[in-house]
Amino acid sequence: MSYRLTAFANMLERTATIPASAQLTVCGWFYVAVDRATYTTTFDLMQGTDISYYRFLALTPGTAFFLNSHAGNTGNFTPGVGTWHYVAFVSGADGTASANELWYSLAGAGALTSAGQATSAAAWTPDRIRFGMDWSTGDWLNGGLYNWKVWSGGTPLTATQLLAERDSYLPIITSNLWAHYPFLDAGTAADDISGNARTLTVSTPGSTENGGGAPPGAPSAGPPIYEQAGYRFRADDGSLFAP
Repeated sequence: MSYRLTAFANMLERTATIPASAQLTVCGWFYVAVDRATYTTTFDLMQGTDISYYRFLALTPGTAFFLNSHAGNTGNFTPGVGTWHYVAFVSGADGTASANELWYSLAGAGALTSAGQATSAAAWTPDRIRFGMDWSTGDWLNGGLYNWKVWSGGTPLTATQLLAERDSYLPIITSNLWAHYPFLDAGTAADDISGNARTLTVSTPGSTENGGGAPPGAPSAGPPIYEQAGYRFRADDGSLFAP
């Protein structure tokens, strides 16, 4: 299942305990259902009403996505309409000279494709995080979200680590994990299951789609799969335990 946005009021946000603008890693699945032929925002980290910002959005037409900030833009790629893509991006570790980087892929690809990088802006203090829309009421995503993860602090994840995160429903890297939003359905879309209780708020719930499964190729939130390893069993997270 996944969360479907069909109006700007379906966006989700948080205004307390916000991650920093530097040493930030974000990844997740999204798709565009309808090209609104205008600005379309999937993720936005901001300060005030666009004083400073760091967002993943598309311009006109609303299918050519890139990283956008008050200091400039980073790369781009065009996922088109109706196809789920995994996207991952980081903010430079020191917020001044390290690169902002953007990657993307379809499910099953052997590597992430680099969509470009740029010098990051000086660090700033965000006061709001949003999924599905930027600070205005016009730049929303008409599409779907699934299984987004956010890390704050420490060293931003590498492309290799982010590829592994693509293929895992639960976070593999748990150090500095800020939140995990599965976006499984409309009823639980605001939930953070990382244990950090960083719940989002939503004005008007969107809808649930994709029947009972994950988007095509995305990792499912199904039960653990066990395989015998000698006299012990190995869980899908790699841990061993006695039968």
